[in-house]
Amino acid sequence: MTAPISVLLVDDNRDLVLVLRALIEAQPDMRALEGVYDARGFLDSVARHRPSVAIVDLTMPGDCPIEAIRRASEDHADTRVIAY
Repeated sequence: MTAPISVLLVDDNRDLVLVLRALIEAQPDMRALEGVYDARGFLDSVARHRPSVAIVDLTMPGDCPIEAIRRASEDHADTRVIAY
């Protein structure tokens, strides 16, 4: 059996993170990692957990999410990013 797809959720809307977490956890081949609520936390979490996929909100306040995605892609090319 293959390892589950690990998904990092990055959004400042905590309710949305909870809903996405529930949807992902309902899939037998996926697992949701911790919810992250800003771009800086995203970079830290990608380095710590090395997720298969990161789902990232582009409209979060604070540090630029686009810049964080660029840095994460350079440092952790094996993590795929879905930005919305």
